Amino acid sequence: MAEPGFSGALACRCGKVRMRLKRPPLARYYCHCMICQEVYGRPFGDATVAWRFALEIEDPALVVFRRQRSIPFSVRCGTCRFCAGPVVGYTALLPFLDLALLPAHTYRNPADVPAAVGHIFYDSRVGDVADDLPKYGGFLASEWGFARFVLTGLARPGTRPSGAAGA
Repeated sequence: MAEPGFSGALACRCGKVRMRLKRPPLARYYCHCMICQEVYGRPFGDATVAWRFALEIEDPALVVFRRQRSIPFSVRCGTCRFCAGPVVGYTALLPFLDLALLPAHTYRNPADVPAAVGHIFYDSRVGDVADDLPKYGGFLASEWGFARFVLTGLARPGTRPSGAAGA
């Protein structure tokens, strides 16, 4: 069940890909990896992480998926068939923890987007970012940072999978 006041409405920039998130995101982070730089067309991606099962895409045929790299654990990036903007990425923290990565700009209600908790792949940054958020560089440190963001998000009410204690 979603938090009171959480709308969960998402859409791509052109509005053709519409999605609904049934639970609040676990965390928001900034990713400086080269994949995000390419997909977002910006110095870093501004994204949230949520449970994959909690995301409903109204018409999945409007989303084009591809892996940016040929490694098995890379993110499957989904873009709008019409505006080519990023709409969702799929990854797994562990084989049984399927996650959806949602660009912050896709949220229709800005109040649904939590405050950012950190930066990952900061060693690939285009420029320095002056904030007090933790910055993780390199693959292993960034994966650890991402896992920390997700695990910290699980402590918030309404974010645990159904059946989990406190869900």
